[in-house]
Amino acid sequence: MTHAVNLLPWRADRRRRERHRVLALIAGAPLLAVLVAGGIWLQLAAWQSAQEARNAHLERAIAEVEERLEEVSRLRKEREEIEARMAVLEGLVAQRGRPLVWLNAMVGATPDAITLARIAADKDSLELAGRARANGDVSVFMNRLEAAAIFEAPRLEVIEESEAGGYRFDLHLPLAEPAERAKDGTE
Repeated sequence: MTHAVNLLPWRADRRRRERHRVLALIAGAPLLAVLVAGGIWLQLAAWQSAQEARNAHLERAIAEVEERLEEVSRLRKEREEIEARMAVLEGLVAQRGRPLVWLNAMVGATPDAITLARIAADKDSLELAGRARANGDVSVFMNRLEAAAIFEAPRLEVIEESEAGGYRFDLHLPLAEPAERAKDGTE
């Protein structure tokens, strides 16, 4: 005997379950898409926020570096000013002893028959005025000055006989350049 089995309710139940599953998939797919899109949007927002934070950090670091560069520039300018002042001071110190050198050289070059009445210093020359017993004494004086390494060839401006006896003279005495004196070993 065969029993008749009614498969219609089971099939209907299976179709209903299949329809619910398909409807759930159809309804879940957009929901899943919205969730995935929301997740992507949140991740992109987090990345953007992190990048903005890095950019802000870099901008602060750049501002600090620019401040430091301005400070370095200011310090360099100050250093250059100080170096310029030091150069002026070194030049003054180097020239401080020049009158002593001139006077020492003139003391050694001045014959006993010559009396110097005036010595005037210019930037690169000396003007000498004095008295001598004879013309020859002035010539000896000029030769000795020219032989000194710190002076160049003296030029006799005026020589005239004085009323008190002897001769009155004016000499122009150019100074040798410091580089020339350094070669000669006098400075």
